[in-house]
Amino acid sequence: MKNFDIHRFGYLLKLDLSRNKRTYIQSFLGMFLGFLFVGIVSFNPFMKDVSYNPNSRQLLNDVSSYYGLSVLFEFFLSLLFMSHSFVFLKERNRRISYLLLPATHLEKFLARLCLVPFGLLLLSVGSFFTAYMVVSAVFSIIQGIPFGEMHVLLWQEISHPIEFWKHLVFNNGTFSWSGFLELLTSFSMFLFLLSLYLFASFVFRVQPFILMSLCCVVVFVTLGMISVSQYTWVDEFIHILKNDVLMISLLLGSATGLTLSSYQLFKRKGVN
Repeated sequence: MKNFDIHRFGYLLKLDLSRNKRTYIQSFLGMFLGFLFVGIVSFNPFMKDVSYNPNSRQLLNDVSSYYGLSVLFEFFLSLLFMSHSFVFLKERNRRISYLLLPATHLEKFLARLCLVPFGLLLLSVGSFFTAYMVVSAVFSIIQGIPFGEMHVLLWQEISHPIEFWKHLVFNNGTFSWSGFLELLTSFSMFLFLLSLYLFASFVFRVQPFILMSLCCVVVFVTLGMISVSQYTWVDEFIHILKNDVLMISLLLGSATGLTLSSYQLFKRKGVN
């Protein structure tokens, strides 16, 4: 049997969608309510006084606040989704039903990753824009602001990071190797965190997101305490980590190792 077949893979995706359709709908509604709450906190549409001037920077600050809080919300959602990718394997009936499907372990592993962390992330983006449309419509009616202007301002906020990254990598039209490494370091760190929370979905039987987050806090606090110590080896270690190429290699290597370890743990899951 081939290790990967696109037809079996597509079958797994359709089967998961049909079996868990209600769960995905509930997830969309939950995320929509979350982004709606973020919008209410950011705009306070019912708390603006008559002196509020939508033509000033007040409106831009509100949109910026909504976008910033939403990006932070999306970041934690991505880790939450990743940590719950395979928690269903801890339930015997669902584990048996999934592992006995006519497909390889690789196909099952990749199909689950496509639908749970990444599929739900796409749903979260949809819920973000849906919530913004609702909030901006209400706010536009209350403040008399053109509805389209709200979306122009949002697009400006979305485009700012893209322009910043372009400027970072192509400074004055010239490729910047240091800027590229800085961007790649941030991306590598995000991949490392995703792989870490994926690994947590196999390691922790309950509340993998909370337990892994607590572990991360303990590690970061410990590293912070070590970094302020007066030992010579600490300064040398920090100096080494400031090397972007070494840091990227370390992060990507760790992310690859954690992902492969998660896959091996998945393969060892039995139906008993």
